[in-house]
Amino acid sequence: MGCLAIHFVMTGFPMAVLYCLLVSAVADFFDGWAARVLDQAGNLGKELDSLADVVSFGAVPGFMMFSTLQAGLSELSIQSSWIVPVSLLGFVITLSSAYRLARFNIDTRQVEGFIGLATPGNTIFFLGLYLGIHLDTFGIGHILFNPFLLIGTIAVFSYLLNCNIHMFKLKIGKWKGHERQYILMVLLVPLLLIMGPLGLSVIIILYILLSLLPFAETTKR
Repeated sequence: MGCLAIHFVMTGFPMAVLYCLLVSAVADFFDGWAARVLDQAGNLGKELDSLADVVSFGAVPGFMMFSTLQAGLSELSIQSSWIVPVSLLGFVITLSSAYRLARFNIDTRQVEGFIGLATPGNTIFFLGLYLGIHLDTFGIGHILFNPFLLIGTIAVFSYLLNCNIHMFKLKIGKWKGHERQYILMVLLVPLLLIMGPLGLSVIIILYILLSLLPFAETTKR
């Protein structure tokens, strides 16, 4: 599904990209459960999980920003020979995601939470941004289309992938200790209904901000 999403990015079918990533996200959520049910859980599966994540949640957002930067830079009065080299900055996301996944595999602290933004969350943010630009949500696609804004966003989220900020897992339990999860769950549908695809990006920003609030620790240090 990640490979198909890349194909649809490069051929200009943004909604098809959304559907491919939805399937990837569902598969990523249930793969561990399926392995346990089928009694096939093991180290090989863990490695294959990360390798699949590099494609769906590393390469795909990189291609989304690469193609979007190319289109945005083409509208500016800059030398055409600079367009592709500058657009390659989109793949900083891919490199940062691969590094984050490798660190996660060897980091024993990330049991009940994450250190840094998880790659699926990062991909959701860029998917919302990508769809918001190409579907021109609220007529602000041209603002989000600004290459300098996109490059700055790429830099910020590449940092968030590998920073030391403790972020909570999206698992639901009793209210106490899971307040942030319930806040996000309550806001998710209204944000999507009001903001459309940009709501995906907003919910990830809220997730990051909630992770910074002084709730109970969710990550073992």
